Amino acid sequence: MLLALAAIMEEMEGLTREGGSSLLFPVVVFTDMDILKDQDDPKIAVGRLCKHFQHILNFADHCKDVLENLVSQINVLLGSGKENSPVKLTPVKLTWVWSVVGRFLGMLSVLDTSLSHPVMQHHWLEYKRMIKVQRNEPDKFSTSLESIRNMETVLLKLEDTVLTGNILDRVISMKTNVGKAFLDELNNFIRILSVEVEKEICGEKFLSLACLVALHRKLSGQFDKKLVSRLWDLAKKLPASAFISLAGVVWTPEKFIQKFLLQIPENQSAQEKKAEAAVEVSRRNWLTSRMTSITTESRSLTSTISSWIVKLRTRLAKDSSGDHLPDLADTTMLILSGLDLARTARNALNFCLNACCKLEHPLTKSAISSLTDIMASLKKIQVYKYKKPCLITMTFVRKRSRTRCQRSSRFA
Repeated sequence: MLLALAAIMEEMEGLTREGGSSLLFPVVVFTDMDILKDQDDPKIAVGRLCKHFQHILNFADHCKDVLENLVSQINVLLGSGKENSPVKLTPVKLTWVWSVVGRFLGMLSVLDTSLSHPVMQHHWLEYKRMIKVQRNEPDKFSTSLESIRNMETVLLKLEDTVLTGNILDRVISMKTNVGKAFLDELNNFIRILSVEVEKEICGEKFLSLACLVALHRKLSGQFDKKLVSRLWDLAKKLPASAFISLAGVVWTPEKFIQKFLLQIPENQSAQEKKAEAAVEVSRRNWLTSRMTSITTESRSLTSTISSWIVKLRTRLAKDSSGDHLPDLADTTMLILSGLDLARTARNALNFCLNACCKLEHPLTKSAISSLTDIMASLKKIQVYKYKKPCLITMTFVRKRSRTRCQRSSRFA
């Protein structure tokens, strides 16, 4: 059973990577780029995406099967299944399992957000109108009424789940019954994760936390006021964590909580409206402060990147063929630190631009200049990487070779 659980987790991680790349990017490109302005009829682009939408629907069904299987396996492992369950391992801490599940559900929520984009919704409506016109005059478009009706049936299925942003809801809505031990274990991890989110500004962890709370409510069928209040408090205290930008998709907790975590579904109370307004005010104040300090952040980041390039250029200019393992390790760490700098610069750039766009915050001349400097520094790292690809690659190869030789001599 443990091997089965490990196989399920491996498959879930693979689905998370697939959903966050090959499934998400075509939708992001459609909604974010100006390619539609260059086309005479954007409905053609939507028609080409229908096959992709069908793939997403199949992907959602597969994700649901995998999650149901995982929930059943964990339920048995925790000894909360039937009385004659063959396996009962308690106590069991499933920290890694819940972390993977959180990232998995977070990917589905981001995919929902991208598919609910106003640009996508507008052109999808136009595409449906075009199909309706063809149904009234099928001969004019060289088709049959039966074919159009079949097409409308397919579009209806796609709209019910994919184009309405209900993928996550479809996946976590399962008929599997779980016991108290399962819910307690999930609840304990949620509380641990909420503490981690408060200590570390990490949007991905906040997203995982929100999705796991939604999963807990779906499985328990009960409203946990403490967990939801905790989410609102974190979103208010940590606006940087509660504003998530992944692959050009901006995710905020307000709509998510309205959809999954209202005390009375589809009926927001006065207290919940007050909490949402407080989060919005906190986020705007945070953005104003962040854009004020972006100049200082830009100077520090560009200076650090320039220093890194000089150090790496000096290190790679030397003949490293005779370097010992400590020297190769230092060079490797230097290269990896450059990747961390690139990630920091990219996140700062995407974060500020997406936040200003989402909240309609004006960009000052100094802010634009600072963001341009960050972009230029990021480009420097990219250019240097492509200038010296062989040297950088050989550093990793030599370090790996020397490490293997050292291990072999140790066990000889």
